[in-house]
Amino acid sequence: MFTFVRRLISYWIIVLLVPVCTLFLDTHTTPLSHTPSREKLQQSASSADLLPNPFLAHPASPPVSTPLMVSKKSAPTVLSVSTPKRIPSIAVQRKRNEIPLKTATSPPTSTTSTQKRTITANSQTPKQYAEKFRGNISAYTNGLSETGKTSRHPDYGITASGHRAKAGVTVAAGRHIPYGTVLYIEGIGYRTVYDRGGAIKGNKIDVFMSNMAQVNAFGRRHLDVYIVKWGDGKRKPR
Repeated sequence: MFTFVRRLISYWIIVLLVPVCTLFLDTHTTPLSHTPSREKLQQSASSADLLPNPFLAHPASPPVSTPLMVSKKSAPTVLSVSTPKRIPSIAVQRKRNEIPLKTATSPPTSTTSTQKRTITANSQTPKQYAEKFRGNISAYTNGLSETGKTSRHPDYGITASGHRAKAGVTVAAGRHIPYGTVLYIEGIGYRTVYDRGGAIKGNKIDVFMSNMAQVNAFGRRHLDVYIVKWGDGKRKPR
């Protein structure tokens, strides 16, 4: 009995499953008339090759900026701002407004530059002169070793003719050249005989200078001396 019931149940299960499976196959399977041909499969494959492969590295294309559509009402008004001009500082303005003043430059202290300045000022050789000789030129100053007088002496800086010794003017010469005689010394310029010296004889000429540094730098030179004008030989009255 049990076997019979069992066979009956199996029979009915098979009977019920056959139409269900048939219906399922009809809905989920493609009929033969709709199967794609070989040519269609090749076209689909070629079109698939043209599609970009997301797994391949492609250069990133630059982003295309899309213009923003802004309505006239919401568009902000752009104010034109001019770049500010650079205003010079007060010091620069004062410097521009100042008028350059010609200031007298102090004379150089070195003997060479002073001597060059003197030579430039008196570099013209006299065209007319009374006498010419080759002089033995030296230099001196108002120092104690030169004149034997200190700065406290009442006659300090006073020449034998009574005139005060001045650099660029005074020279000492022998007694055969009278006081007041104007000389032109080659490379030095015009000088006037206002002084004497115990060792100044013959063709020796002693040129007065401001300090011992200039005297030592000058040394002793052999130069042409022109007697431009003879002096009267008078001393200055005290």
